[in-house]
Amino acid sequence: ISGTSQTSKLTTNNTPVTATQTITIYNPSASITPSTKDVIATENHEISCVLTDIPSQISGVLWAPATDITNEYTLEDGTISGTSQTSKLTISAAKLVSLKSTSATQTFSCKITVGTRYSKPDFWRALGSCNGHN
Repeated sequence: ISGTSQTSKLTTNNTPVTATQTITIYNPSASITPSTKDVIATENHEISCVLTDIPSQISGVLWAPATDITNEYTLEDGTISGTSQTSKLTISAAKLVSLKSTSATQTFSCKITVGTRYSKPDFWRALGSCNGHN
């Protein structure tokens, strides 16, 4: 076809596009009750740490200064029920005798890490993919 041209134009109809996300906010905490207890060194001793307001099962609950060592310490993460989970530390009677020889008073604490940790490059990569960038 000679002498004829056609122009195409892309138009938008000012149509809004919306996406939404509903979030549930958690504020995890840990507690050991009672905070002080007298124990007898001839019996194994169990300490429970109640983790509350958590959205899912926590793995790798840390107990300081204990690590999972046969015949000394036994660490259990526990199982989530609703939004709480009870982790347990069992200290063997033999370990209690050993600890008493160092000091009659010992302090144990439980710890969880919440959230996602990124190295700087991974953080920026994750942030970019959240915004639709790579």
